[in-house]
Amino acid sequence: MGGSGGSTYSDHIGRGGQAAGPSCALLTFDVPVSSPIATVVAALTVGTICEVLLEGAPAQLRVYVRGSGDLLGAIGERWQELTGCIADGYRYEAEVIALFPAVRVRIRPRVTYQLTMPFPAHVVPSGPGLLTAGASYTLELGIDRKVIATDGTSPVGTIPEEPAALPDAVEIKRATIAVVTDPTTGAVDVRQR
Repeated sequence: MGGSGGSTYSDHIGRGGQAAGPSCALLTFDVPVSSPIATVVAALTVGTICEVLLEGAPAQLRVYVRGSGDLLGAIGERWQELTGCIADGYRYEAEVIALFPAVRVRIRPRVTYQLTMPFPAHVVPSGPGLLTAGASYTLELGIDRKVIATDGTSPVGTIPEEPAALPDAVEIKRATIAVVTDPTTGAVDVRQR
């Protein structure tokens, strides 16, 4: 692309590592959360750790509270830089550094962390009566990296908690099944088979 000025979305997404490297590995900055969800903000404290995920169409940088999996809001500033690094395989977390007058977070590279197994979670069933007490369901990753519980042939539900940690655990086969502990609430223990 010739000329001067800003770059485009396609310049950054899918760079294949061409412009990544140390700058992505060390990327840290403070930014406000756009359109924070008031009910989620009400439960936050300074120091709460969140996950930063590139999702949706059109793509958005969404911020999820790590402990609950609740969507906090989105990030609009430094979008191209951050999405380019994510496309190159880097992952980021956000620490809440201010709640007033606006929710602000510090973006930084996410340190890989291991979930303690078994990990308590909840399956949001795809329909009524799909969960059975004591049953175990296989965990898979959906196209959007959401964790799906299946009965071997079809999905029975999704697990929304820990938007980054749980998909990572499923991807490396550290978490492979969900055992139902309470079918009425969808409570499960996530573990390795």
